[in-house]
Amino acid sequence: MKNKKLFFIIYISFLIICVIALIAFSILGNKTRIGYLGEFKFDETHINKTLELNGFDIEKTKKLFTIDNILNNDALTNYIFTNENITNYSYGFRIKYYSKVFRNSDIYGVYIDTNKIINDNNFIKSIKLDGNGSPFGILISSKEIDFDKIDNIAYNLKLHPIMLILLFSYMLILYIYNKKINSLYDKNYKKNVFANVLKYLFFIFYIVFIIIGIYHHEPWRDEGQAWLIARDLSLLDILFQTGIEGHPFLFFFIIKPFTALPFYPTLHIINALFMIIAVYFIIFKSKKYNLLLLFFIIFNDIVMYEYPIIARNYGLSFMLFVLMIYFYENRYTKTTRYVLSIGLLLNTTVVGTSIGFIESFFFLYKIFSKNNNTFIKKKLKDIIILYLFLLAILFQIIIMVYKRSNILSFIKNEQFFYLLSLLIVLFAAAVFFIFVYLKINNKFTLPKLTQNKEFIFKLILLLVFIISVNAFYRLSDRHLFIFILYAIYILDSFFIKKPDLFKLNLDIAFILLIICLYGFNINTYINDIKYDFSFSKKAVKYIKENQYDDTNKYIIIINGSHFLSASISPYFKEKIIYDSGLDKFITFTDWVDKKRNNKYSNTNFITNIYNKTIISLDKEDNGLKYIKLTNFEGISEYITFYMVTNK
Repeated sequence: MKNKKLFFIIYISFLIICVIALIAFSILGNKTRIGYLGEFKFDETHINKTLELNGFDIEKTKKLFTIDNILNNDALTNYIFTNENITNYSYGFRIKYYSKVFRNSDIYGVYIDTNKIINDNNFIKSIKLDGNGSPFGILISSKEIDFDKIDNIAYNLKLHPIMLILLFSYMLILYIYNKKINSLYDKNYKKNVFANVLKYLFFIFYIVFIIIGIYHHEPWRDEGQAWLIARDLSLLDILFQTGIEGHPFLFFFIIKPFTALPFYPTLHIINALFMIIAVYFIIFKSKKYNLLLLFFIIFNDIVMYEYPIIARNYGLSFMLFVLMIYFYENRYTKTTRYVLSIGLLLNTTVVGTSIGFIESFFFLYKIFSKNNNTFIKKKLKDIIILYLFLLAILFQIIIMVYKRSNILSFIKNEQFFYLLSLLIVLFAAAVFFIFVYLKINNKFTLPKLTQNKEFIFKLILLLVFIISVNAFYRLSDRHLFIFILYAIYILDSFFIKKPDLFKLNLDIAFILLIICLYGFNINTYINDIKYDFSFSKKAVKYIKENQYDDTNKYIIIINGSHFLSASISPYFKEKIIYDSGLDKFITFTDWVDKKRNNKYSNTNFITNIYNKTIISLDKEDNGLKYIKLTNFEGISEYITFYMVTNK
């Protein structure tokens, strides 16, 4: 009775705090602020709209500026802006802000008074936003917009309805579950029919949700980069390349056998399987943890969208992290599976490496701190397996430091460096095996590590890794997410024997943290379905339709926008893109070599090209003349084709 009363007080207090916070956010957002309209676009969509508004036949007009089936966009644009009969111009725009805090976000939608804008700017005939608080819109102007911004735009912010829905849902679920706190921790999960039905329904919903997202998702350069490295390099070369990429080898090794299949959707199906396995273990195998906490670990931007739909190595890392936690309890009885989960996690991402190292250290330390040599000998196979994984990641870290920083720049000979790296790894192996030999023969003892000390040291090491990795690698939300989950796991494990009510309060704090940092924004998912993510597919279709992939007739060059190679190349078996800075055909982006050696300016390649038409993916100030062929504008990147008119 006392616990229920205390929970009721906490529940009501939390509800009041949330309501006050929502009211405060609403009042602060509703205040009128000044921004401006910028990022004006006059692309193919708006060219067509402009011609339509002024009564022109779009196809007939375009034919006037088409030579050899190539539309001269520059000439067409010039015609539009110099034709006296054209008095309506369509532009895309985005609302921009002077405030660094109060702007469109996952919390706020932005709204403007369109009538006031039209009255204040008499050249604007109409203005329309995309809706739902989006900062994007279309305006119709009576003159060419040849300036960067339209200033003094008053705007207000309103809370996204999804925020209210999430809060209401959270409070409702919390109330229902906490009618019986034991059911929240699933102690009688086999008898808890309601909880099990919810689990199965949510798991099915998750699978359907990501399948729909993958079906509509368009891969972009980061996804293509991993596929191309796996496809075009040998296993040994992948080891060297991963040092440059900043991601260990495992993901590339896993997808390599599948690279004979089509790039899309093969890569995304593999990645989705990783996430489905991870979510299955979270939902059905995590018996000790708060069901509500588990729900919010899944129901957020990262696990619902970022990891499963954008196919990179984070899904693999997340799956191995979840398996590691699941195997942890029986790590000394069923050791091999636990060791494999840590070892593989070490070789997925920099975050996986950090967490894997922490777990490896404490696992090995606690084994070697035992005075039972029979136990150590019994676990020797697993110890060796784990240490081999640690040596593999050590080798890659050395290469990463060499390739991505100037710390070892005094070593000029790469072959010598690789040999030196191998010697360092062999030395580390020798030192460890001497250590094991001495321990087995009772030459030394290690002090015992209490649970409290392990808890403190894990948190300290975690903080050190977060700061260090961020300094070297610049962590983003997708990286920090697993770090945060690991911190939650450490805290939850330490307080696992506390009363349910104490754990409930702790888990509420965790849930609030996840909601604040990673609250699920359905608009991101919807936009990926509605809009092309990178336009790489349309760019590839354009290349094939115009036979620009015929290397006997054409050469597609790239230099400053070299990363676009990874967007397009996965759809072609042969190398069709020529990096004029590196002076070679490429598929994936070798950005470290370009940056380190400043290989961005080179027009000498033109003298070596005979009887080929040059198609450029990036317009540069190199003395060449360009005709704009077409422009593809996606959410994540722009792909523009130009034809070089002189050599």
